[in-house]
Amino acid sequence: MLEELPKWIIASVAQHFENYNGDVRLLIETEYDDTKLLTDAYYLFVDGPVFTETTKGKWFATFQLICLVSTKVDEENLYRHVENIGRISLAFTPTISIFKYGSGVADDHTIIGCAEQVNENGATIIISHFGKSPTNKDVRVAQVLSYYEFEFST
Repeated sequence: MLEELPKWIIASVAQHFENYNGDVRLLIETEYDDTKLLTDAYYLFVDGPVFTETTKGKWFATFQLICLVSTKVDEENLYRHVENIGRISLAFTPTISIFKYGSGVADDHTIIGCAEQVNENGATIIISHFGKSPTNKDVRVAQVLSYYEFEFST
């Protein structure tokens, strides 16, 4: 199970975020060419998980969700970038269900638990504005991130 868990976390997070992206394209970790930013897109990354065995067969996993938000500058709607940030911020919910998603033998789509959002330095969702992209002055970039933890047994 331990070897499958990173895949299940990424797949479950991706499925969860699909409910929040609206008309903005959502790209998951390996689905993009990092040499250029699309003008309107969400780039979702999972940093981790980090595993700790708390007792025999009981595990604790922590991971960070990072969503890079890129938005084309819109002279008619000056708040479009902030609206995109707000929309995807809604996906950083207090819990995210983790399912056995995938195409392998063990991937039966059953739920194995819930990842819970962690308070990090007094915040559960952290938004960082980076301003205009250095490679495309017509694109604004921001990051939304949150930390999650998940307990499971093997």
